[in-house]
Amino acid sequence: MVIMRTSCLRLLSLLILGVCSWSCASYTDETRDMNLAFHAGQFESALAHLDKSGIKEEDRNRLLYNLERGSILDKLDRRAESRQLFLKADAIVDQLYTKSLSKEAATYLYNEGAQAYSGEDYEKVAIHTILAHSFLDDSKINEARVEAARINTRLAEINSFYDENKNKYKEDAYARYLAGIVYEALGEFDDAIVDYKAALRVYEDDYSKYFDT
Repeated sequence: MVIMRTSCLRLLSLLILGVCSWSCASYTDETRDMNLAFHAGQFESALAHLDKSGIKEEDRNRLLYNLERGSILDKLDRRAESRQLFLKADAIVDQLYTKSLSKEAATYLYNEGAQAYSGEDYEKVAIHTILAHSFLDDSKINEARVEAARINTRLAEINSFYDENKNKYKEDAYARYLAGIVYEALGEFDDAIVDYKAALRVYEDDYSKYFDT
């Protein structure tokens, strides 16, 4: 389990900290030193570089700032601080999702570069996966259960947003598996079985087809 957790968090951190490629060159330039330090395991240095950058003050990058700072603090075992940032990031995701469904959605297509980054679907789920791990590390299993439920709610929300049969991120096998572990630890076996079955289905179908795993 420790090896699986380490591998999962490494992958999630790489995904989150690598997402800067979506934006303009100035963002990439501004976070280059932070990324180099992070990938070298120099987390204090990565934090210092992030705090020196200007992205904290940029409204369109506020989601990324919270994700990246939260990821670094998690690596530094400053979990309480990290969790606050991930919870804030989740609130931003909800705010921007609501905003995207409003009348501003029509202007988004024409002015995408000026809009706040709202996160990729896998990042929205990763927020709750990392939070669940963080709470488990501190033996806060009831809080981890809340995040397990949020994993399933977020995946359902993602699926309801897209048209049928669209090629999309629609399930996360590891997130489902983690939710099953949390439910099982709490003795909620029916919910655990549902998530274990969902994880197995994704591993055997989509992951086998697309990733040969």
